Formats: sequence, C-alpha cells, structure tokens
Amino acid sequence: MRHSLAIFALVTSLLLSACSKSSSSSGSTGGNSGGSSGYTSATSAGAGTLMAANKTDFNSPYMGSGVAGGKMYIGGGDIVGGVTGSLEVYNVSGNSWTSMQMDTARDGMAVDTLGSKIFFAGGYKGAGSYSGEVDIYDAGAGTWTTAKLSVPRFAFAVAAAGSKIVFAGGSTYYTGVGNYTEQPSAAVDIYDNSTDTWSTATLSVARNFLTATASSTKLFFAGGYNGTTYSNVVDIYDVSAGTWTTATLSAARGFLAAAAAGNDVLFAGGVTGGTGGGSYVPSSVVDIYNTSTGAWTTAALSQARGSLAATAAGNLLFFGGGNLQNSNGASSTVDIYNTTTGQWLTPLQLSVARQDLAAASSGTTVIFAGGDDGTSTIYGTVDLFTVK
Repeated sequence: MRHSLAIFALVTSLLLSACSKSSSSSGSTGGNSGGSSGYTSATSAGAGTLMAANKTDFNSPYMGSGVAGGKMYIGGGDIVGGVTGSLEVYNVSGNSWTSMQMDTARDGMAVDTLGSKIFFAGGYKGAGSYSGEVDIYDAGAGTWTTAKLSVPRFAFAVAAAGSKIVFAGGSTYYTGVGNYTEQPSAAVDIYDNSTDTWSTATLSVARNFLTATASSTKLFFAGGYNGTTYSNVVDIYDVSAGTWTTATLSAARGFLAAAAAGNDVLFAGGVTGGTGGGSYVPSSVVDIYNTSTGAWTTAALSQARGSLAATAAGNLLFFGGGNLQNSNGASSTVDIYNTTTGQWLTPLQLSVARQDLAAASSGTTVIFAGGDDGTSTIYGTVDLFTVK
C-alpha cells in the first residue's frame, strides 16, 4: 500500500527462487466449475517461474492484470527506480514468462479483459503527471490500438460484462507517498465493444482506491476514499439496462478487494481510518451480496488486511496477501471462499508475504505475482495454486 511506504527507500532486491493469484478487477477468468458441486479444494502448486522484473504498485490496491487465451498480462507498476511500461505475460500451460512494452510507463492503472482484448487504462506517470491513455491489446489478433479516458487519472477501478468495460473513479492529483490530498474523481468511462463507442457517466460519490467486480450483467464499484473519509458506497451498473443503482457496505473502507462467482459477490478486507485518512487500520470485514435474493450478509477474513488481491476460479474465490498495518509488514495469507457451500476453506499461504500484488486465474490455475513486503523490498515472486 503506497501510503504505508512513506519511508520507502527503493533498493534492488534479489529475485526469489522459491515461489509457491485472484476478482474480475484483477484478471479472473473463472474456468471449469468442477462439476455440479463445483471445486472443493485448492492446493499449492509450488514454485512458478519469476517475472522478468520485480514489480509492485504503490498507487493502487493491486497491480492490474487481465487474462485472455490462457495467458495473464500484468501491465506497468513500480520497479526499483520508478514506474515501468513493461508488460509481463504469463503462459499458464507453458509455465513461462515473456515481456512486452506499452507506450507509456505508469502505475496505478485499471486493467481488465473484455473478450480477447486487454485494456490498460490511465495511471500515474511520475513527476505529477497523469495518464488518460488506454492501451488495448487484442490477444487473438496480436495487435495494439489506443483510446483516451475522458479524465486522466490513477488509482481507479474497472470491471467488464457483456459487451461493456467500465472504468470508474480514481485520483486526478497526487502530492507524494503517504499523503491523502489526492483529488478523488467521480468520472466513469464506458466502452461498448459491440458498437465500438465510448460514453461517460458519474459515480454517486467521487472516490479513489475503490474496488470492482462483475456478476452476470452487473458491475459493482465499492468503497474507496472520498477525499475526507473512507466510503461505504457501492455503485452498481447494469450493462444490459444501462442503469445505475447504489448500495452500502457494512463498514466504510478503501484498498479492499472484490470477487464474484455464482450468485455471490464478495467485498473483502481493506483499511479504515478517521477524517483526513491519515490513520488507517486494516479490516477483516467481508460483505457478501447475493444477486439471487438481494440479501447482504457479512463474514470475516482469517486475518485483517488491506491492499490484498482477489480472483475467482470456478466457484472458489481467493483473497491473497495484503498490508497488515502501517509499516508492520505484509501478509502471506490466502483466504478461500466456496460460493457453492457458503463456507471458507482452510487458508493457504503465499511463499513470501507481500502486498500490492497482482492476481488472476485461468482454468484450474490461480496465480499471485509480484508485490512488496510493506517496507523496502519489491518481488518478482509468483505463487501458483491448483483447484480441484
């Protein structure tokens, strides 16, 4: 979490050889449901190959990633010495990494998949400069195109369903690590792939450091920081009807993670704090929305934390890593929720405790990649898990 790194001194870190990932907003493809009862277990798949660059993201709850064609794409982020435009590509079947390059180096992007296209939008370019660029990679055709957001910004959220991908909220001003004077935005950019058109809307409350996920035809944009306090607002967009509604979380928080499968949408963890956001405390709260009944319930993570990453593999939702509190380090915990049974599995562990990491799934493979330890070390570590 970038505001936990006010004393951060970037130093070159060694790639770790032992490595043993998560929400639509962080690149989930779901995969085989594992039969009528769904998947019932998850196990560590051991060490994966390392990313080409040690990478984290201090301006967003997690690094953005998208999945298409059995490959995970992690764009931009922070490296030792500044921001990067490198795009790390993980081939699940080949257990191998390759690199590509985007036009502009930046972190704090919103990244997600729509069909065969991966969208890398916005971000912080450094030196008080913000990006409105959207780099679009068509994994099927192997081609790049570009577009522009209506408002350049970073630390925003993205989700996709049907023919639409939606980019919401974010920050339009940044004064440095550890500060909360960023200007939150209510801007919403909507791309419709069926018509190849862009349109705009606004969130009910301007905020940054929010999270997003998709369930059926609905996109959920939850929590965040509104410039004064953390928010409990959930803006819900129906991509079919083109309409917005709102709901509220049980506890206001930012830097949370979201994932969805079946009828369940989960908003997990995050941080809370007082007016001005200068103090913050990690949360274990999980808000669960049932799309079939419209009911909200709550649960708890096994460990309170913010800046965690989330993804879905079939009926299992994964919430991994995160920040424990201020400069007290990062978490290695991976909490797993079974949406079929409504039960939590025994937590698994990342090989290295870290926050601000990227997560995704493809088929039966779940991946957590990169991140930092909450103090001074950035990792290229990749942890693999298999669902059964």
